[in-house]
Amino acid sequence: MIQHPGILALGLGSLLTVFLLFHAAWTGLAILRHWDLASGEARQLQLERRATLASTLLGLALPLQLASLFLFLHTADELHGRLSGAMCAAGVLAANAFGGPALRLKLALALGAGLWLLLHHLDRQ
Repeated sequence: MIQHPGILALGLGSLLTVFLLFHAAWTGLAILRHWDLASGEARQLQLERRATLASTLLGLALPLQLASLFLFLHTADELHGRLSGAMCAAGVLAANAFGGPALRLKLALALGAGLWLLLHHLDRQ
C-alpha cells in the first residue's frame, strides 16, 4: 500500500514542506538574533534579504500544505478497496488509531497555513 501514488506524493510533499519550513525557521532565528532596524550596515541589509527569502519559502511550503489536505482526503477515499471492511474514506481513516488524529492534524495545519497566507498577503499590500 505504501507504493500507492497518493501516499508517495503525500510523503514527498511532507518532506519538501519540512525542509522548507526548517530552512525558513533557521533563517528566522538568525534574523531574530541580529536584527537592528536602526542600522544601515551591510549585515542588516543581508538580514532583510534573508527575511524576504524566509517569507518566500513559507509562501511555497504553505500552499503545498493546503493542497496536501485535499490529496490526503482523495487518497483515503481511493484506498477503501484495499482495506477489508472499509467502504469509504471514513472507513479507511477508522481502520486504526492514527486515522482520526491524522485528519485533525491535517485540518489544523491547513487552517493555520491558510490563515498565515491570508495575513501575509494583507501585510504585503
